[in-house]
Amino acid sequence: MDKSDMSLYYANRPNFRFGDYLAWSGVTMIDDAIKLKTESDRPQYEKDHGINVSHSSLLIRFPLYQGLEDRMWTTEAVGDGTVLHLLSNDLSGFNGQLWWYPLKDDIGTDAFRRSVGTLAFEYIGLPYDYTGLFEELITNVTVQTKKLFCSMYVQLVYFGQKAIGQKALVPNNVPTLGIFKEPVLIFNNPMPYVPGADIVSPPPNTGS
Repeated sequence: MDKSDMSLYYANRPNFRFGDYLAWSGVTMIDDAIKLKTESDRPQYEKDHGINVSHSSLLIRFPLYQGLEDRMWTTEAVGDGTVLHLLSNDLSGFNGQLWWYPLKDDIGTDAFRRSVGTLAFEYIGLPYDYTGLFEELITNVTVQTKKLFCSMYVQLVYFGQKAIGQKALVPNNVPTLGIFKEPVLIFNNPMPYVPGADIVSPPPNTGS
């Protein structure tokens, strides 16, 4: 598929809502290692449909701000810390698949989405938890608020103080939270990984 093909993205874009979940399946060696280590953690639906991911982020939009009504953003914990990115910029350099998980109607109330937004921006600027990520791939770590990796950030934003001290999720088991509708594939560019070809990876490929 041509990298410029954003047809799936634009077909679904009108239905994106603030606080929905995004699950990324990259193709770098780091992505492959995360998926290999955590593929058994997937819910049955994801196993049945071949969904195996390596990175988590949140969908953000600003409908009340003039000039930003139609822009799509994502907040995510990456190598540079917890940041806000234009979603289209992340996709422009991304090889892999992106799945959109809309919040269930009874979960995604205006009040819940406002809470998600408050926490999503409260944690912007926190450093990335490299140690926690590698420990999570070997053993279990718990959610805390000093340093974050991607799925821990998502877990914390959705559940706030209730998440602290709980077992940290990996991207592949975020759907076990039970708050999402069935996932929708919105980007598909699964080019094979070529060693050395992506020495500087786009943010979603920096790992969990």
